[in-house]
Amino acid sequence: MKLHYTAAVLLPFILLSANTARADDNFVYGTIGQGIGAGFGRVINDNFSVRADVDRVGSPVYQHNFGNNNYDIKSEASTRLNVLVDWFPITGSGFRVSGGLGFSNDQSYNSIATPNSSGNYIINGNTYSANTVGQLKATSTFNKVIPQIGIGWDSAPANKPGWRLMTGLNLSLISSGKTTLAATNSAQNSALLADVGAEQSRVNSDFGRHAAQLNVSVGVGYSF
Repeated sequence: MKLHYTAAVLLPFILLSANTARADDNFVYGTIGQGIGAGFGRVINDNFSVRADVDRVGSPVYQHNFGNNNYDIKSEASTRLNVLVDWFPITGSGFRVSGGLGFSNDQSYNSIATPNSSGNYIINGNTYSANTVGQLKATSTFNKVIPQIGIGWDSAPANKPGWRLMTGLNLSLISSGKTTLAATNSAQNSALLADVGAEQSRVNSDFGRHAAQLNVSVGVGYSF
């Protein structure tokens, strides 16, 4: 949370330091993508602007195989503060390239394993029935500071007063992940507990130390 406060304190100084911007080159916007967000920005010159937004993001459930089991994976919904710089390489065009940092209050994934067609799990090379295991769940946490890059297009440049349509394609680069694996019934089964511990290293390695979120967003903005 300290990162949120640091970014919130620094942002007004970043915006005010853009002394080449005119007084009326401020804008507000709202977007819908993996979540919903709202933000404020300021034009620096014809080719650059800075902005900050707060959004609530999550992801749909998707499936992936770790080790010998298939998992349903879903990221926990989190609130994120994004501080971004937009570069408009073609003066007068709405095309932009963006980069910056996101600060999340909770960057984690919950992965629930599903039994195979025989109703079993394969844990550390050993076969266990679904009834023996109970629920097999992997919980992965990642760095709350998230580098971001993206491209987008606005129907009008940010320094043109009035309404405009905004679209974006953004990639969040999530790193330094750690995964823990647990089975509901492992406390009553020492062999299962040992195998779950060994399997955790495999799942942690398969999930990797990095993950990425791709977000397509649309929204509206107003420059004043």
